[in-house]
Amino acid sequence: MSTSDKSATDSFLETASAGLAGDRELQLDVRAELRTHVEERRRDAEVSGLSGAAAEAEALKAMGEPLELADTLAAARKSSMRELVHEPMNTLST
Repeated sequence: MSTSDKSATDSFLETASAGLAGDRELQLDVRAELRTHVEERRRDAEVSGLSGAAAEAEALKAMGEPLELADTLAAARKSSMRELVHEPMNTLST
């Protein structure tokens, strides 16, 4: 798929999940979850009378800036990893 063949949603998801590239499984899971939210918002926009690209654009706008989302997701991942690394071993087995 060339860059010109990507949908606006695909480009959004790629950018938003770029900070998770070190963990491909997590990146794919996050993309799937974000895609679900975009699709729900797109359907809402369609119910409100928008169609096609306009509904997609409205859905993506509602999701926020993809670069900001990428920063938030990457920071959350780092924070979670730090917490896991600093947990005493006895609390991990409970």
